[in-house]
Amino acid sequence: MLELLPDELLLLIFCYLHKFDVIYTFTNLNSRFQQIIASFLFNVNFTQQYKPSYKKFQWFCDNVVPLHENSIHSLKLEESHQLLALRTYISDKHETNPSQPVLHQLNHLKSLVLEMEGGYDIHHENELNNFLLEALKISSLTELSVSLDLQNTDLVGTHTNRIAKIFESMALSTSNKITNLTLIYPRGLLRLDSTYQICSIKQLSVKIYFAKMLIELFNATPNLQELNLSIVMFDDTEPLKSIKLPEKLEKLHIEGGTYDYRTYSHEQPTFEMIKGLLDVFKYQLRSLALIVNNADENFANYNKFQSLICNFTCLCRFEYHIRTNCRPNSLFPNIEQLPDLSFSIFTIPRLRQFDKTSLRITYVAEFNSDLSIQELYNCQLLSIYSENCDSSVLGALKKGVSITKYCAMKFCLAFCNQLEGCRYIYSTLRYPHFHSYFFLKSNAKLVNLKKLSLTSTNKTLSIGFGRLLLKIIGFSPGLTDLLVGSGTTNVSNLIKQLQKIIPQKEGKQFLCFEMFVDMKSKKWDFSLELSKMLPNLKTIGISGEQRSIDNCFSSLIEFVEDLQTHFKELVRLTIKTYAGNHRSFQRYENDLKILSKQTKNPIYYSSKDQGMANYFFDIWL
Repeated sequence: MLELLPDELLLLIFCYLHKFDVIYTFTNLNSRFQQIIASFLFNVNFTQQYKPSYKKFQWFCDNVVPLHENSIHSLKLEESHQLLALRTYISDKHETNPSQPVLHQLNHLKSLVLEMEGGYDIHHENELNNFLLEALKISSLTELSVSLDLQNTDLVGTHTNRIAKIFESMALSTSNKITNLTLIYPRGLLRLDSTYQICSIKQLSVKIYFAKMLIELFNATPNLQELNLSIVMFDDTEPLKSIKLPEKLEKLHIEGGTYDYRTYSHEQPTFEMIKGLLDVFKYQLRSLALIVNNADENFANYNKFQSLICNFTCLCRFEYHIRTNCRPNSLFPNIEQLPDLSFSIFTIPRLRQFDKTSLRITYVAEFNSDLSIQELYNCQLLSIYSENCDSSVLGALKKGVSITKYCAMKFCLAFCNQLEGCRYIYSTLRYPHFHSYFFLKSNAKLVNLKKLSLTSTNKTLSIGFGRLLLKIIGFSPGLTDLLVGSGTTNVSNLIKQLQKIIPQKEGKQFLCFEMFVDMKSKKWDFSLELSKMLPNLKTIGISGEQRSIDNCFSSLIEFVEDLQTHFKELVRLTIKTYAGNHRSFQRYENDLKILSKQTKNPIYYSSKDQGMANYFFDIWL
């Protein structure tokens, strides 16, 4: 019946389907459908919700690439397994170049985007470099973007040289034609060999640690025309006064400042620091964009703010987006008060940050009596310990009491919706629960929250805790990851309780589930309950002591097959063991070798002995 429909209706129907499923279903059907689905191959995305199973990836390499290698112009990846497979996988179905790996068959590829997860990438330290060395040989490639999102700050030092190594690889590549380069790592570029130059780069988006790194950066990119710059430390701009700018540089985007002011207050730029940096470019720029988080009071004064550009001689366009806790004066054309009581000052269209690495905008908060509304609104990882939640507030939730009225009664204060009233309560009483729970009663959203960590030592979760949890999930449209720790209770019991709290409708938004198991954990017998609660999981991660994980399953083969039965979308399983032994490590690896050789549901895996009796398994299902 589909073949009777006109092309326009087919394209409309396909818009409601997963792009990869459309390709998977209609490839080799007939010439008409081949022509229709060709447009779906211009941009191939293997990240987040679009991550394919290893079986589908094999099929893509064997059946799509040989037929449509000239149609794939953009490729987006996020895991080292994907990089390794593309670099080494050789399809026996490619007639023209049967001995070439898939990566080199993409001879019309123009754009390559690598969005790597730091906690995972650390176990494949060399693969990114190896992949880039091969990718740079593709003569058609003109755009390259590499970003690392590192949640574990302990691993930051491991990645400090990565940007410099990428520059080195590009400088040494004889076939490099990259004109648009993006490099975003948590702590930015720390140093660069002054002997390297990449003359092809015209547009650069990069994060640097010190502002003075611009000297080495400009030396490496002499033909730069547009620069998007994220800076961690602004405090040393004196050496920049004699800097030689690229002659054709006319467009500059700068962003700085941190949401986590308590931890990174030393990295917060002042008005004078920003002005000192901008003055370096005052005789050359035609377009300037500025983003500052947690800006001081000088940014809220319109006349003072405009003095940032008063000495620019060629500037035609000035855009800005300033977040400040100070009330701006009325001269600004666009002002918005945000749910956390701060202000946004902006031009239209509103600028967006290009640097989304964890140490800039990810704030980790615990839901307890010290949590303020600003921390709740800005955090990307929120940890909830059931026993730490304020029992009196949970009691009010349980009874259905208005949180606003409840807090007002507790403090004998009337809540005023006006700014002065809110800020007076915040600065004088310093009772952050007031703001956090009032926030949950408003129509605002926790737009930054990505991960939710739950830990419970209670055998039974209270009704009030359940309602609180539902409110947080309901107010968090971008929430995708759920981390569960059992404390002193049984994980299976905790999961079964959570199933009663989280309806499937809310559970569908979760793509990743991580669990820490302890000695009280018993056999993994809750796949059915977990799949009903979180039906769209793409990734499951398990960590704990070796003996605790051994309690979960006796055979890794049976465990993987159980997960594949209940989770139809699951494509990745990670297992991290502590206090392990080489015998268990070898047993798991033998099971994985058997799974990798099966034809019905093949897997691709890597294993690593991390030393100190710690082992890591990463399995692409």
